Amino acid sequence: MIHTITLNPSIDLTVRVNRLQHGEAHQLAEPLEDAGGKGMNVARALHQLGVPVTSWAFLGGVRGKRWLDLAGREDIPIEVVELAGETRQNIKIFEEAQRHQTDLNFAGLEFEEKACAEFLERLRRKLQPGDTVILAGITLRGIPFSWWSDLSGVVQSSDSKLIVDMAGPGLIQVAKCNPFLVKINREEFNDWYGLSMVSLNEVFVALQNRESIQSHLVVTDRAAGALLWTTKRRFFRVGALKVEVEGTVGAGDAFLAGWIAAWQEKEGDWENAMRWGIAASAAAVELPGTRFGTRDRVIELVKRVG
Repeated sequence: MIHTITLNPSIDLTVRVNRLQHGEAHQLAEPLEDAGGKGMNVARALHQLGVPVTSWAFLGGVRGKRWLDLAGREDIPIEVVELAGETRQNIKIFEEAQRHQTDLNFAGLEFEEKACAEFLERLRRKLQPGDTVILAGITLRGIPFSWWSDLSGVVQSSDSKLIVDMAGPGLIQVAKCNPFLVKINREEFNDWYGLSMVSLNEVFVALQNRESIQSHLVVTDRAAGALLWTTKRRFFRVGALKVEVEGTVGAGDAFLAGWIAAWQEKEGDWENAMRWGIAASAAAVELPGTRFGTRDRVIELVKRVG
């Protein structure tokens, strides 16, 4: 079983304009409304690919209830961790003329020791040997390092794998626990290592110069594709696919879902996992809002990945 963890979910409102004019009023159609947050997005993308998944979500307030209503449409098992605050709402503005998107993201919920400790115990009871736990997205504000260590301990004690898709201080902390895989984009890679790499080629050189890494690492870079660097210093690179872009929300989450779906079917086939990641990401950007491609569409696109 795969478990995704969304510590700081959001209700994603996606609106479309021909061109965003700063300082001007815009008339908008009704927005697309989705239960967002990277962990949930990964769960939704996995569900589209036919992979069984349980989604854990930390929710609070009126918007937390609305988020749960939206998530309930997906037919994905949801495990709720209730917090005292209010679930955040994010705004996505897609410009038709230039085919790009502006994201306005809010901070969201804060860490609560009792609720988060109870979550770890619930997760411990649910996990079985061979399970995969995906920790993705914005963290709760104020999480202490000890909690990341406790989470990693729960996963490792159940003989499960921890996969991380995060950025900033949260990534730095949880990476110290040596997860199985870390998936980040090039900008997040630069922030993590204090570098200024402008291409995946430069990222590759930087990784070659490191003595070792403790987790397998995937770095994505939009139209440039993605690379994988393993703990045994094996390298894999795949290019992106050219498709008609209708939205970019969840593209990285779709990549991770495709990667994991392929890994579940052919564990150890690094290149196949990367190809599926690229195909799933391309299938997602073909769709408006936070939407994800079907398994059939992803299989079609896998054949085009070079």
